[in-house]
Amino acid sequence: MGDKIDDAFDWLILIVGTMNGVLIGLPEDVEAKKALTGGIILAFFVLVMVWLLSHLTKRERLKITLKMYAWFYALFMLEMFVWLFFEQTYGLMMNLSIHVFSVFPPLTFLFLALFFAVPFLFFDQLVRPEYREIYRNSSLLKNRKLLALLCVFAFATFIVQILPSILLGAFTPH
Repeated sequence: MGDKIDDAFDWLILIVGTMNGVLIGLPEDVEAKKALTGGIILAFFVLVMVWLLSHLTKRERLKITLKMYAWFYALFMLEMFVWLFFEQTYGLMMNLSIHVFSVFPPLTFLFLALFFAVPFLFFDQLVRPEYREIYRNSSLLKNRKLLALLCVFAFATFIVQILPSILLGAFTPH
């Protein structure tokens, strides 16, 4: 029997997996579909493997690090899906880039900070307290600077994994 917070993550993976299926099933031209599928499948595979390794390892410090990394990674993935939904539904990013970011370029940095801060704040306020009760002796969970560094690492690895497919999709003829 797992912890409630681990069960919540299992549900998050189920939700992200369902969103993967929906996005992959969207009607698009063949090249754009290949780009989207390539980025999503690799990122989802990494997420599931990290979570699985966190359950299989016996070393508590590594277990905690892998679980925290997986949470950050999944939250970035979920946030990307939300932005993709808004872009496909409302053309939000195109409107922001034309009407806001081109007129006020510094707002781009604010937007990127918000993109990074939302998962960290979600984790810090909702997930971290649960894990602090389970792993009372964890120095990682007591130190927000280390958690922020792990969050940056999760963001960087997520972006590196999806960037080739985004660039491939952006530069294919429509």
